Amino acid sequence: YALYREAARWYHEALYKPENKKYLDYLLDRDITDVTIKKFQLDARPLHEISIFPEGKMIYHDFLIESGLFLSESRDKFFSRITFPIANGMGHVVAFTGRVLDDSLPKYLNSPASAIFDKSSILYGLHLAKQAISKSGKVYIVE
Repeated sequence: YALYREAARWYHEALYKPENKKYLDYLLDRDITDVTIKKFQLDARPLHEISIFPEGKMIYHDFLIESGLFLSESRDKFFSRITFPIANGMGHVVAFTGRVLDDSLPKYLNSPASAIFDKSSILYGLHLAKQAISKSGKVYIVE
């Protein structure tokens, strides 16, 4: 969970850096407000090779690959994409889904199944809606 939490935080902050303006503009041009961007922690993965970990922090190679975030210790799986963190019912980020801005393939990319992520058991955004659902007694689910 810590690895995914840190990745979501780091990449969300990266979305607001001047060099990543095209990613933010893409979202804003589609009428996604800054409030929504922040609420859902949407982010940018502009770099092919990256290190999101502080100097001296040891992360094991196998763990990074198994996490589904990286192709190698420094190569992000979701580079050149806008990504949407996927959280479980408790609000812990457990996966990402990403979309390219150009004609690259695949257009959409998802995290693989892992020890903390099973796509069939997660409803995107439920952690943000649970309180309102409980209060109103209603929920509308769309695909």
